[in-house]
Amino acid sequence: MLDANTIIPVRMWLVTRYSEDDRAEAIAALDSYLVRRMVSRLTTKNYNRLFLDLLQELKTKDDPGAVGAFLLRQDAESGFWPRDEDVRYVLRT
Repeated sequence: MLDANTIIPVRMWLVTRYSEDDRAEAIAALDSYLVRRMVSRLTTKNYNRLFLDLLQELKTKDDPGAVGAFLLRQDAESGFWPRDEDVRYVLRT
């Protein structure tokens, strides 16, 4: 339903490199990102590129906290993380 199989390598990287406690925030960020985009009916068109770039950043920074920061930096329509007000608007309309 989320059409997010391209996220599997990122999740595998997190699972194999970090403890459950260390990766919890990163997994929560990924889940929030995907669900908010799905609820907002936004495209999944560039997920393959986006998650490849995220994986490269994780390899470089070696910090699971980089996931949320990376997703928040996305500003193109094909990748931005819908904010609370965006989701509220979609749910009301």
